[in-house]
Amino acid sequence: MKILIAEDEEISRNMLQAALEEWGHDVEVACDGQEAWEAMQGSNAPQLAVLDWMMPEIEGPALCRALRKQDRAEPLYLILLTSKADGMDVFLGLEAGADDYISKPYDSKELQARLNVGRRIIKLQRELQGRVKELTGVYNLSRLIQEKEDLHQILQGTVDLIPDSLQYPGISCVRLLVGDRTYTTQKYEDTQWRLSRDIVVAKETIGTLDVCYLEERSQRDEGPFLKEEGYLIT
Repeated sequence: MKILIAEDEEISRNMLQAALEEWGHDVEVACDGQEAWEAMQGSNAPQLAVLDWMMPEIEGPALCRALRKQDRAEPLYLILLTSKADGMDVFLGLEAGADDYISKPYDSKELQARLNVGRRIIKLQRELQGRVKELTGVYNLSRLIQEKEDLHQILQGTVDLIPDSLQYPGISCVRLLVGDRTYTTQKYEDTQWRLSRDIVVAKETIGTLDVCYLEERSQRDEGPFLKEEGYLIT
C-alpha cells in the first residue's frame, strides 16, 4: 500500500521508511508539513499517512485538520507520531482529525499492527462507498424505468446514470452497444483504463457495455476499478 511518511528528523524518517518498505509498502516521504500537504493533493495521493506531531511549516494536528476539511473521493487514514504521551495531547490529536497515534520511541510490531488496522479500515470504507453507490444506481435506474416508456430512452438514461455509481464519476465515460445501436455518455473515449462486460439475455449475448476512465488512476489492490464496480455493471 502507498503510505506517506511526514517526519522532519532525518534518522527517524529513514528508519520509518526502511521499516515500511521492508513490510512491502510503497513509501512516499515528506520532510515537513508543507511537503506532506502537497503530497496529499495529487490524484494518486496516499490514503494512509504517518505524520509527526512536531514539524516545520505545518504541524501534524494542523495538517490533520486541514485534510479533514477537504472533500476527498477516497478514504483517508491518519496516524500521528508523537512523543506527547499526555492524555490531553492524545485527545487534541484525535480531535484534530487523526485516526490513531503512536508514541515515540515506537515499537516496530505495534507500528506494523496499527498500519494493518488502517489498511483494513480503508478497505472497509471503500467497500461501503461502493455499496452505497451501487444501491443509489439501482434506485435511480428503477425510477428511470418507471418514468420512461421508450426503450431507447431507457438505455440512454441507463448509460447516463452509470458514471455517478463509479469511484471517479468526473473522469468516467460509458458506451453501450446493443444490436446496431450505440449509446454513450456525452464524452466518450476508448482508453486503456477500461472495464467491459457482455450483455447476456436468455444465455444469448446481445451487446457490450464499456466503462472507461479518461485519466489514469492508481492500481490499488485490485486495479483502477473497484471489485464492486465490476459487480455493478455485470
